[in-house]
Amino acid sequence: MINKYEWIVNNLSEDWEKIKKDIDLPLPIIKILWQRGYQKKEDIENFLNPKAKDLFLPSLLPDIEKSVLRIEEAIKKKEKILIFGDYDVDGITATALLLSTLKKIGANVNFYIPHREKEGYGLSDTAILYAKSHGYKLLITVDCGSNDSSLINFAKKLKLDVIICDHHEVQEDISSAFAFINPKRKDSKYPFRELAAVGVAFKLSWALLQTFNFNKEDLIENLDLVCLGTVCDVVPLVGENRILAKLGLNYLNKRKRLGLNYLIKEAGLKNKEINSYDISFIIGPRLNASGRITHAEKAVKLLITQNEEEAKKLAEELEKDNKKRQLIEEMILKEAKEILKKEEKDKNPIILLGKENWHEGVIGICASKIAEEFYKPTILFKFSENYAKGSARSIPHFPLFEVIKANAQYLLKFGGHKYACGLFLKKKELKAFEENLIRYIEKNINKEVYQRKIYIDCELNLKEINHELIGYLKKFEPFGIENPYPLFLTRNLEVVGFPRVVAQKHLKFKVRQKKKEKEAYEVLAFNEAKTILKLAVGKEDFLNLVYTFEEDSYFGKKKIVLYAKDIFLNVAEDKN
Repeated sequence: MINKYEWIVNNLSEDWEKIKKDIDLPLPIIKILWQRGYQKKEDIENFLNPKAKDLFLPSLLPDIEKSVLRIEEAIKKKEKILIFGDYDVDGITATALLLSTLKKIGANVNFYIPHREKEGYGLSDTAILYAKSHGYKLLITVDCGSNDSSLINFAKKLKLDVIICDHHEVQEDISSAFAFINPKRKDSKYPFRELAAVGVAFKLSWALLQTFNFNKEDLIENLDLVCLGTVCDVVPLVGENRILAKLGLNYLNKRKRLGLNYLIKEAGLKNKEINSYDISFIIGPRLNASGRITHAEKAVKLLITQNEEEAKKLAEELEKDNKKRQLIEEMILKEAKEILKKEEKDKNPIILLGKENWHEGVIGICASKIAEEFYKPTILFKFSENYAKGSARSIPHFPLFEVIKANAQYLLKFGGHKYACGLFLKKKELKAFEENLIRYIEKNINKEVYQRKIYIDCELNLKEINHELIGYLKKFEPFGIENPYPLFLTRNLEVVGFPRVVAQKHLKFKVRQKKKEKEAYEVLAFNEAKTILKLAVGKEDFLNLVYTFEEDSYFGKKKIVLYAKDIFLNVAEDKN
């Protein structure tokens, strides 16, 4: 961990005392919000306390009124409606939300989630033929469909109306769809284009409940699903996404959803207040696991069930799927790193790896971990006899979607957004695709993007850390893309006591700012056991620490712990 990053310190030179007179908040909070663009009192209040009244009306979305009228017609005619959803958390939650709403307003509705390996991402002819043969008249896609023009044409020929409810970048002409709800449509005038699919589904649900004269409580009860899908889909947690995720997180912690409560219990979070970390790294992976390992319909059923026995059974199954996913992930990561080392592919500006035995439901997670560890955009492939199916993950500020799009002549299919993409091509084209990606990146992408940077929100004196400051930081939740957990810097810290290794791989030590200071703060550095050899105690050395901090409780007593993100050691002998 010793100085892994280039530190970008936001040293603003504002008249803070004057600003603080107008905005009654702790100075570190004002500084963080100020440099993140929240500089007016009203903007700061809206950030700290998002309100439902600031959400945009559903009618601003393209084709939403047309969609409501078609659904209303289907209900009157007692036509069967099928919701086609993606198998990730965003698609699962969007499916569950829309399914619940349509049932509430009296629709004859069911859902269809494709099998990841047998059908792949997006609308499929299998699903369309299923809908036709089972008497469905209206098909609503959620979290997919924006780039499935040929399949929508096929559905139209079979006299099946299709409403697309999606958020992905649009690359094809979808005019044959009955309606196309997507804030990223080229002709869209919707004020916020970064909604997750569950956010778009929420807007359609809102419009439907309003049309059928339901109370706002019937809409609010699904905000927990909106929060889950929005946080897990790694969309920017600013603007309307922040409002939806924040309100949804508050509702999630009311524990109203039966199946979710059993899943939370299985995950060991029964008595904990859920935060964005829990959603991203504990709850989300368990909801995703069924779609990766078995079938995602289990996760949808878990989110909508009212039966206690079914909820318990489904939660246990998802926990088993997740444990199996973890074992597969370990195997793929081990093999991927062996290939990297052997073929020295980590020297390329983008990492492409693949094997026939890799599980396509898990390669996306593994691509994220490879990208993070080696700090290179990464694409991992599952090979079949003639084809390669890939999952791509980016690093900060690397325009992965645009890079892949610029080389799409080698691809049979691709889609996604700027942080994650899926792609499909013939195996014989893979080498040419990789070579052209490398050439394109070397020509068009600034090498500075590969420098690990850490953006420090505020310099602190340790004396400024208190329970009031922690209380305000909690108001920043939920954290995610474009709203990261604030990072702090404190300089000239002295190590006191004796550093020690805990759980065989983590480092724990104490620091104080000045020798005269009595209070020392505990620091925990994850996976940094080896750093113990570099920490000097009782010498003239000092360190600069980049960290976050939280309040931990030990035997009922609360104490503040600093979590190290990076360390700079100023060693005494280097001064001479």
